[in-house]
Amino acid sequence: MCCLSAWLFPLLASIVLPIACFITYGIAVSKKHVNANFPFISDLGINPPEKFLFAILFNAYALLALFTVYIRYKQTQTIYDAPGARYIRHTNVIALVCCFVSFGGIIIVANIPFDEAFFVHCGGAFVAFTFGMFYSWIQTGLSYKMAAIRGSCAAIRHLRLLLCISQAFLFIFYTIKVWRWYKEEVDEDYVPATSSEWALAFSVSFFFATYIPEFRQFHVTPVIIFRSTPITTGETDKSPDLISRKQLDEEENDHRIFHESRQLEPI
Repeated sequence: MCCLSAWLFPLLASIVLPIACFITYGIAVSKKHVNANFPFISDLGINPPEKFLFAILFNAYALLALFTVYIRYKQTQTIYDAPGARYIRHTNVIALVCCFVSFGGIIIVANIPFDEAFFVHCGGAFVAFTFGMFYSWIQTGLSYKMAAIRGSCAAIRHLRLLLCISQAFLFIFYTIKVWRWYKEEVDEDYVPATSSEWALAFSVSFFFATYIPEFRQFHVTPVIIFRSTPITTGETDKSPDLISRKQLDEEENDHRIFHESRQLEPI
């Protein structure tokens, strides 16, 4: 059975977003669609041709991050399956839900340009940032509870905490600067607002890279789905797995009948 190195998923998830931003930024600047100063990330998804690459790469980032988060969820669920670890299991589910909501916001940002639906796009960005930060904080708290996981160390846990603190600071700073620039038309706040948005997005994506040492301890295998009943097509299904299953059921039934008949024999 094919095995995949689990650490590749957080590695790719942590670098795809910066790559997407810098590539689309380079194209947009070369086409003179944006100013060479740091634009808002959303500005890179307005004009072709960079808008198409923007959507593709951001959707790829969401998919890779989804795989990473689900693997982390299954890892925690598998290790902490004891009755005494109910708090960790429940918190693990909450973290998974938060990240799924965040991915929904990323999909909105990737596929709905803000010049076509401004409030929908901004709402998606807000959801992506806030629930992404919630996920980071929850996982950081769990990591201090799960210090026994192979590959984990104090440096990784402290790095996650530092990333969470920086995300909270950047989000507050970004919100204030955007508000001043948009509502009060303070031009001096434009570059601080855009640069803090880039730094916030990169810090959220880089959080996945902290899983790499822990994910190096195991592999993942593709899911295999077995068909338990034949599909009705008007013809007899002759697949070997179904025939062997049917024969096994018949033999088990015959064995049961034999034992029941022996019990009814007179002494």
